[in-house]
Amino acid sequence: MFLNDSACNLASINLMKFVKDDGEFDVVSYKAAIRTLITAQEIIVDNASYPSEMIGKNSHAYRPLGLGYANLGALLMSRGLPYDSDAGRDYAGGADRADDRRGLRAVGAHRARSRRPVRRLREEP
Repeated sequence: MFLNDSACNLASINLMKFVKDDGEFDVVSYKAAIRTLITAQEIIVDNASYPSEMIGKNSHAYRPLGLGYANLGALLMSRGLPYDSDAGRDYAGGADRADDRRGLRAVGAHRARSRRPVRRLREEP
């Protein structure tokens, strides 16, 4: 969803930081990092300054967050997987599946329990 007059808080996770000494990817730590970064982004929304009143209002109402990852190519190369191969695409898909909004849902549920649901999302069907 794109919102006019809003600010999306963006962050990226360096996938290579989750490669263990044995060369395997640490999925548990990766998922924990997702939860931590989503929580940090959520906190930033409340504490940020915005360039206009409308951007601040919409950012608080919708709380747009974006979390991605970096160094997917390096991760594939470290495993000897070509970018344009079924094995490379399958492995890359694992990073997407690991963050498939579980982090956002978990933080959103915690936020709704501890504070309140996101105002605008609660109002829409």
